[in-house]
Amino acid sequence: MFKKLVSLYSGNYTIDHMKNKTFFTLLVFLLILLCNYNAFAQFEFIENKGQWHENVLYKMEMRNGAMFLENSCITYNFINPDDHNYSHAHNGSEEQTHAHTIKNQGHAYKMHFLRANKTPDIIANDKTRDYNNYYIGNDPSKWASYVGKYFDVTYINLYDGIDLDFYSTDKGMKYDIIINPGADYRDVIFEYEGVDNIALEDGNLIVNTSVSSVKELKPFAYQVFNGDTVEIECSYILKRNKVAFEINEDYDKTKQLIIDPSLIFSTYTGSTVDNWGFTATWDYDDNVYSGGIVFAIGYPTTTGSFQISFAGGTPPIAGSTYYQDGCDVGIIKYTEDGSTRLYATYLGGANGQEMPHSLVVSEDNDLIIMGTTGSPDFPVSFNAFQTVFGGGDSIVYDNVIGFDDGVDIFVTKLSEDGTSLLGSTYVGGSGNDGLNYQMHFSEPDPVTNINYVSMHGNDSIYFNYGDGARGEVIVDNKDMVYVGTNTFSNDFPLGINIGFQTISGGGQDGIVFKLNPDLSQMIWSSYMGGDEDDAIFSLSLTENEDVIVAGGAVSANFPTTSGVYNDTHNGGSTDAFVSKIHMNGNILLASTFFGSDVYDNAFFVRTDKLNNIFVCGQTKASGTTLIHNAGYSVPNSGQFIAKFNNDLSTLEWSTVFGSGNGRPNISITAFAVDVCNRVYLSGWGREWAYSYYNAQGDYYNWDSDYGTKNMPLTADALQTETDGQDFYVLVLSEDASTLEYASYFGEVHYTSCGYSGHDHVDGGTSRFDKKGHIIQSVCASCGGCQEFPTEPNPGVWSTTNNATNCNNAVFKIRIIENLAQANFDPIPVGCAPYEVQFNNNSQGETFIWDFGDGSPTSSEFNPDHVYTEGGEYTVSLIVGDPASCNFYDTITRVINVVEPGETSLDPIEICPGGSTLIGPAGDYPEGTTFQWVQGTDLNSYNIQNPVASPDETTDYLLVAT
Repeated sequence: MFKKLVSLYSGNYTIDHMKNKTFFTLLVFLLILLCNYNAFAQFEFIENKGQWHENVLYKMEMRNGAMFLENSCITYNFINPDDHNYSHAHNGSEEQTHAHTIKNQGHAYKMHFLRANKTPDIIANDKTRDYNNYYIGNDPSKWASYVGKYFDVTYINLYDGIDLDFYSTDKGMKYDIIINPGADYRDVIFEYEGVDNIALEDGNLIVNTSVSSVKELKPFAYQVFNGDTVEIECSYILKRNKVAFEINEDYDKTKQLIIDPSLIFSTYTGSTVDNWGFTATWDYDDNVYSGGIVFAIGYPTTTGSFQISFAGGTPPIAGSTYYQDGCDVGIIKYTEDGSTRLYATYLGGANGQEMPHSLVVSEDNDLIIMGTTGSPDFPVSFNAFQTVFGGGDSIVYDNVIGFDDGVDIFVTKLSEDGTSLLGSTYVGGSGNDGLNYQMHFSEPDPVTNINYVSMHGNDSIYFNYGDGARGEVIVDNKDMVYVGTNTFSNDFPLGINIGFQTISGGGQDGIVFKLNPDLSQMIWSSYMGGDEDDAIFSLSLTENEDVIVAGGAVSANFPTTSGVYNDTHNGGSTDAFVSKIHMNGNILLASTFFGSDVYDNAFFVRTDKLNNIFVCGQTKASGTTLIHNAGYSVPNSGQFIAKFNNDLSTLEWSTVFGSGNGRPNISITAFAVDVCNRVYLSGWGREWAYSYYNAQGDYYNWDSDYGTKNMPLTADALQTETDGQDFYVLVLSEDASTLEYASYFGEVHYTSCGYSGHDHVDGGTSRFDKKGHIIQSVCASCGGCQEFPTEPNPGVWSTTNNATNCNNAVFKIRIIENLAQANFDPIPVGCAPYEVQFNNNSQGETFIWDFGDGSPTSSEFNPDHVYTEGGEYTVSLIVGDPASCNFYDTITRVINVVEPGETSLDPIEICPGGSTLIGPAGDYPEGTTFQWVQGTDLNSYNIQNPVASPDETTDYLLVAT
């Protein structure tokens, strides 16, 4: 059977994935690009109950026109956007859409089903919950009530044995041509009427009208055989204005053939010097950040950015002639479509090296960077929590990044435009901090003189290349900064509040701490470890700001609590753990192991809106050992995902996925749970071609069964070919019953560039945003290669690797689109009367604003509102989308409005001997001064939010000027 899918959308939108169906079909996906138009406003097929011309069966409305389903054709009508800016009430009657042109204001054309059956059965499905009413003119025969709207319309037996199925997505429309067994795909012919011209260009079909240009991309087709995908060559046949299809090779008539690209952009940094990839994130305006390290002058910095010059460092080994200038962090920020570099900056000291481990943005869209530094002159702010480098033991990471005097954690906050250092601090004791790496990992096997651990791990908490630069930074809605990582220091700095574990367990410990927004105060810190090596790799927050951490534990006496899923180490080389810490850092609320009697390690943890806890990682457990209550699994595979309840007492479900070859396939780099509780994951093929993986000198070559080869894919995969070391992106349904999406992405090895295809990161976290995109950093095209996929090409920031070795690429793929997501920018403190212009960056169709002061609600996208009196107001935004999986999403933010006189804040309760932050929330205007004139036992009397440690009930008075 034959299946055609079409998606109409403007250049700002991406392709939806094919709707889940079960067909034994041949499928060809064709993408339509509507140039210069933001095409769709609603994505419903509205039935005709007499309100329109009798030829119309269903109508889909667009922002710049409409599409009409008729018995034997489809009519498209597009309106000039300049004309469309005028009143919609004076654009003519709906019947005029069947004309070729309308006074040069628009252009309509038809796509006829040539030689199709005249009377197919036409069935509408997936009815929406709402309806329309029409009262057109003064003729009651044109009035219609309770007009139904549908997401799917199917023409049954349009051609003999061939069905045509139209269905909507939240970014456009697609249609499938379904060729049932015995039917011939060559019967399908479309005839275009009313277009200015139609042509083939580079295999694409170009349809030109007076107001638009429509491009149907060259068909790309494949079939799925037992989970493996095989490409089938397919092309258009164009004869004047008639379009048919040609399958250019034999294919299995009982299988599916599908194309479904959804890449928004992929770009190199364009650095002219060696630039490795580590970490990536998004901001609330949908822009993209990527972070890595740079080894010389040549990174594409922007004038006015914080650090435009390369500071450099020291050689990895004294007297070394390679990488002798050291490295700095390189941060680059792109627009949401990757076409423009908004800024790029170095970050680092001149007397040592730096690496970024994790990026995240604050509620104000400022960038937080967490990493490691060996520079005693790393840029720190004047009021930093720790202004002096603590140092540690000399160590060389990855053979070329030398830390002669040891390493500290750094946390840095850059302004949204990249020009200002808003805060920056060291965090560390006298040992190495933040680096999950020990010097003997770089030393060769004493018997065979072969060094394999650095590239393939040691069956412990350093299991994958790049695991040394793990750890994560996150922020809460008050812009407090949380870090989870590791330390070798037995004198790691304590916070204002005492953590639940104040003494090192011995060896390497996990460490978790909380900093205030300007990084001047550590609110609390705590070790987390036993008497061997342990590390925290990820952290998340519950709704009430309890902290969830996850990682790997070698220690059998790693701290656990009673009543949890498993409080006893399982006996393998490493166990995964997940733990819950009280928001004040002083109580370990729950802590459990998870794993088997072999290697298990957790790399990410996330929570959902019900505070359930999701964790993912690697395992060597055999068979079905870690599969529980999950419909989807690939037994004997090396990656696990598990869901626990909020107190970690119950394992809701767990599953494993991969190739089933009994060992981990990927190093996991990103993990998320969306508002509909679907699980997202990304990682790269962790096994290296032509690098030793054991002391005997064995290695994989490009033909070996290793890494990402034979990983499960879905029919709508963006890339179906892998060389074994590509990125792998996965989406799992909320109950682990279904693999909803899986695809490869990366540079496939090609012989003319010998080191091509080694896609990886050198450590660090990447992220999924709240709108269904993966934002993934890559160390790409090492060896000066050039075939990491870039998109759009031309159009993206850099389509070439300009360095002689590696380039920090980043890709953004839209995976799931049916999400309603609410968000608007924080509002700084203002004086009454205070006129606020709200900036909405939500995803949805309807918007309801409650301003928190008793005034009427608003349905505008970006409303204005005036607060006439001082006070603290809670603003809520409800975003709706009937086509989304969650229907509605809500966000609340607090706005502080001040006026002359006193404003009282809610009282805060603490236990005797405790400490707490006090003072107003909000972002006060630059230059505001603060003076606490009443109350004692504060750690500072001239900042907005000091720490109070009173011995008795105390009233505090702040004067803000």
